[in-house]
Amino acid sequence: MFKRFVRASQQFNPYSFAEENTIMFMALCCDIPIKVVNTAINSSGESDGGVVSIIPEYSLTSAEIVYAGDGVGYIGADFAAGRSYVTIPLTGVTLGALGDIAFKQNTSTGYPVSVNILLDIDGDGKFEPKKDLTTGYLTNGVDEVLKLEWAHHSPSSGVPPYTVSGDYNEWIGVFNNIDAIDSTSIAWLYSEAPGPGIVGCAHNTDTLANWIVGGSRATTCCYVSDIWYTESCDSITIDTNTVVYGIQIESLGWISASDSQVKDITIGGVIQDVMTIEPSQTIDFDVTTKFANGAMGDYTITTNIEVQ
Repeated sequence: MFKRFVRASQQFNPYSFAEENTIMFMALCCDIPIKVVNTAINSSGESDGGVVSIIPEYSLTSAEIVYAGDGVGYIGADFAAGRSYVTIPLTGVTLGALGDIAFKQNTSTGYPVSVNILLDIDGDGKFEPKKDLTTGYLTNGVDEVLKLEWAHHSPSSGVPPYTVSGDYNEWIGVFNNIDAIDSTSIAWLYSEAPGPGIVGCAHNTDTLANWIVGGSRATTCCYVSDIWYTESCDSITIDTNTVVYGIQIESLGWISASDSQVKDITIGGVIQDVMTIEPSQTIDFDVTTKFANGAMGDYTITTNIEVQ
């Protein structure tokens, strides 16, 4: 268990932010499900007497994954530094029963966060993707990812990072003017091309509704290192019965260095307060406390990160 203690003693206006503090947690060995649990005790020893809410916000920061225009391409790029994410594990959920995905994001710079639906194609309870989500290289894995991102959902601009100044430094929905991912949202298959125009590799994109009805991966997958390459891969079927291993919310540096905050994650209308930390993954939380009025006195705010 990891604890962070904060003393909040300043007076504040009604419903103002009382204290914002960053904590960090890192897993060393294996995938660990954790939950952020918060309590507030006032100077009289009473729990949550004047507290409206204590809100954990995930801090996702990604460096730019630089393309070297010298024939080397992405070889030697620091892929890990260019990706930051939070994974919400799911149990016994299929694609057809997933429901809407909603959260709030606040991006200060770069490209707003994307969503990865992690598909356990063989149903073995593990996630071993055909294409690595960090490096973008092909593997021996069998599982897949449906990716949903800002650029495919009425972006504010047609030029990378597909944003305008008004998209930054405020809490907004999942995408531009879109509060939730639902059956009409556009998802593309990660092991194939991220967009049109890659010779020999299809950009396999459709609404979630149509993926649920049934879609398939072609027998050609692709990846980029110095240039784009294609490889033969097994065809798979995705439909309403495909098992969803989890949902990932991701800041990615392929377009530019990016910095976002994410909070209030719900799936199918249910608040998601458990996340999975992978080996050597580091996750930062900003823990914000709101009080009902300015006369709350002194409080001790305790944040526990509990292994589930």
